[in-house]
Parts: sequence; structure tokens; C-alpha cells
Amino acid sequence: MITFLTEEERLVVDREELLELEADMLVTLGFDLCFPGPVAPMERYLRLLKIDHLPILRRMSFQICKFTYNDSSFLKYPPSEIAASAVLICLNIFRRD
Repeated sequence: MITFLTEEERLVVDREELLELEADMLVTLGFDLCFPGPVAPMERYLRLLKIDHLPILRRMSFQICKFTYNDSSFLKYPPSEIAASAVLICLNIFRRD
């Protein structure tokens, strides 16, 4: 963020202040950057099912997992359940075709 400041702004705000402001914004907005997402469990499930060598299943599952970030109703589900559902949906679509 420092690189985006103008010369005048750099005279007023230093690096430590900017980091402190950023931390305050994250806490105020409730962003939990340590929140585990569904992508890591998805990759684990693909490996456990021995289908991680199929790029189409990986891409489809990843897209479904990414889609869940667009709707807050998915926040009530654990990331592992979202990942398992994504893999099962993609596996069923893949086998159907």
C-alpha cells in the first residue's frame, strides 16, 4: 500500500501507521484471514479417491468451491462438507457424461 501513496501522503503516513490502519479495518469488518476454505479439503478428497490426475474434475470442483464464496448462506457449512459436495457433484457429472 505504501507504493500507492503520493509523496504528500508518504510524509503524513508511515509504514507502521498504515499497517495498524489495515489491521483495524480487518478487525472492524470482521475479516478472519485464518478461515479455512474448502479448496484444501477438496484437493485431499480428490487424492483419496485417486482421481486427482483428472484435471477436469479438479477444475470443476474448484469452480464449485469458489462459487460458495459468493453467497453468505454457505458460511453455515464446514469447508470439508462444501469440498466433499463439490467433489461428489463433479464426479457424478463426469461419470454421467
